[in-house]
Formats: sequence, structure tokens, C-alpha cells
Amino acid sequence: MSSIMSSFDAQNKAVREKMMCVNEFIRTAKLPKELSKQVRDFFEFKLARSQRSFLISSNYDVDELLDELGSGLRADVLLYMDRQLISKIPFLEGKVPQFVADIISMFQPMVFHEGDFICKEGTQADEMFFLVKGKAGIYYGSKLIVVLEEGSYFGEIGCIMGGIRRAGVKALTTCELQALSRRNLNMLLAEYPEVGDELKRVARERVSASKKEHKSD
Repeated sequence: MSSIMSSFDAQNKAVREKMMCVNEFIRTAKLPKELSKQVRDFFEFKLARSQRSFLISSNYDVDELLDELGSGLRADVLLYMDRQLISKIPFLEGKVPQFVADIISMFQPMVFHEGDFICKEGTQADEMFFLVKGKAGIYYGSKLIVVLEEGSYFGEIGCIMGGIRRAGVKALTTCELQALSRRNLNMLLAEYPEVGDELKRVARERVSASKKEHKSD
């Protein structure tokens, strides 16, 4: 029992130290109140939601430990650790275990509050997103085109095709997401071409639908 309590104390200490660093950064950068809140919310959410954050310890680095495992065993461990998250992302259903393990290891958890833009029209496309909780809306200008439900993904068009965002996405409720950087996405598509084919097909269909929507206006 004492060893378990000691482990929890170490984890809590590591989390507190991380947030102390975040707060020091906010003070040094003299961030405005609203921006400061967004930065704190980001890190608090990340530490609370990431399964691996519970494994923070002064004795080892969980990512380094996982990297030492063979690819098959590493995949099994990651699939078990993140099984609840995986169940919330329909896109991962039916994919080979190694792909699922690779992509979830690259995820970055994010949270956006109602009214926040998750990505803005006309900005560089550097990430795609998986909506784990909440609702978001796709906007062309100020016009709401589509409401995204939990389990949806978006942002892949710009990442795959390059260029700027063709639409903006705004949180309609508090939204919990997992972000995948364009760089990591392209690495995965090179390693798993069948997944790339699926994403590219969906991206083409969405671009086609977008063009029809614009013509109808």
C-alpha cells in the first residue's frame, strides 16, 4: 500500500511541477487573461485525459519504456491502455492493430469551448482532428454548413492536398479532440497506403460536395 501511495504522490508532484512551468511561462510571456486561460485549459486537459499521464514517474519515462518494446508487444500495450479512446473513434474500426497503435501514440489531446474556432478558414492546414466529445460546425464564412457529431474527423483535406483551409470549424459545445499533425499524418500514409487511399477518397468526396455547396449559393 505504501508503494502505491508513493507512486501516486510522485505522479501528483510531476503534474504540479508541469503546471508550475506552464504558469511561469504565462507570466513571463505576459499573456492576456483569455489567452492564459486557454493555455492552462490545454495543459490541464492534456494531463487529465492522457492515459499515459497517470504513468508519470520520477523513476522512468513511459514513452521511452514503450519504445523499447517490440512493435507487436508495444501495439498490444497501447491498444489496451487507450481502449476507451479507441472505442470513440469509428475511423479506427477495422484498421490493423499496428496502425491504430501508431496513430494513437501520435495524438495530441485538445479542448475547445463553445464559440472557439478549432481551425479557421484561410489558415495553413497543419493538423487533422478527431472529435471525441461534443459538437462542432463547419462554416464557410459566417454560414453554418454541417454539424459534426462525436466520432467525426475533419481537417484532413488541407493536410493531404496542401494549401490553406477551405472552411472554418467552430465548437458548438465544449469539444474534446485528438489532433494529428500534418507531418505525422503523412508519415502514417506512407507506411499504411491503404489508409491513405481511404482518406484521399473521402477528401475528394468532401471537396466535390463543397464545390456543389458553393455553386448552390
